[in-house]
Amino acid sequence: GRASQGFLPDELPYISYIQDRVGKILRLSDLSGHISRQDLFLCQATYFQNYLVGKAVPREQTLVMPVPADERVFYPLERDDARADKFTCEVSFVKHGHPHADELLKHFMEDYFGKQEDNIRRINERIFSELYRVTCRTGRGQLSEQDMQEVVAAMLHPEAPEDVRQWMRQVITQFNVTVYSGAWRCQFLEALDEAGVPLRLYGKNWDQHRTLGRLGYGPVERGAELNCVYNFSQINLHINHVNTMHQRLVECGLAGGFIMTAALTPEKDWEPAARHFEPGKELVLFDDPSDLVDKCRYYLDHAEERREIAENLRRRCLAKHTTGAAARTALEAWRKLL
Repeated sequence: GRASQGFLPDELPYISYIQDRVGKILRLSDLSGHISRQDLFLCQATYFQNYLVGKAVPREQTLVMPVPADERVFYPLERDDARADKFTCEVSFVKHGHPHADELLKHFMEDYFGKQEDNIRRINERIFSELYRVTCRTGRGQLSEQDMQEVVAAMLHPEAPEDVRQWMRQVITQFNVTVYSGAWRCQFLEALDEAGVPLRLYGKNWDQHRTLGRLGYGPVERGAELNCVYNFSQINLHINHVNTMHQRLVECGLAGGFIMTAALTPEKDWEPAARHFEPGKELVLFDDPSDLVDKCRYYLDHAEERREIAENLRRRCLAKHTTGAAARTALEAWRKLL
């Protein structure tokens, strides 16, 4: 934080969160001359902690702290709550929607290459069409942004100048966020739909998806309505292509809900949920679309196991992942520095 806010006097204590790659933190290779000994970097994931340590931030001045949640907002509701009829369902997924991956690619191409000269545009469209085929259309497991960088690097001309390579790396980052993430997520949702597992999709824009649009139930308000989704869904889903540990797990846990999370390759998982929760006891991981279908069917038929796992998750979240617990953890680490 301080490295990005040059106007702050050194003697002023300063707290910021999720600013791991902004300003000087992004631009400079060595941050050692831009921070003071009392600065503590709160990192959402180990991935960002390692990123900062690689820029000469002392590891003892970093703290990995996944996003906590407020137990006054997310908490168990009575089964006869008046809102139960509206939100009760078998399986739910909460995240804003988007068109099918083929259309995401088309929009991406138009945004980044549409105004380029014809010969440059054709080259870039060929490169990213191939990247799309390799990453989004082969049924492979999770790929990291570094994997994508390597795929594209192999297609670039050996004499491509560094400014072109740097621009291409930035475009790959956007491809990962806007195209690949949607394609990877929807393979799971489409598998559930094809298997006939009842599914609700909460969030904006699901009506734009050509196969999943009919499953959209519109957006939910961030507080009370989202708490209802966690409470009255028999199975809540979390599907993220970069990290398994997410605020969604904590919110659902505090609400007393049962949640299943898409597993990632450990070395590519920015912050593994298994570092914070015990798989099989506090949450359930699924490996691929067919595994998700099998586990949804199993846990829909085993309510007592769902209840026990949800209760274990809630106990852990209350002890370790509330906003109050997070504040105490941060202050304790800061006191050690001071």
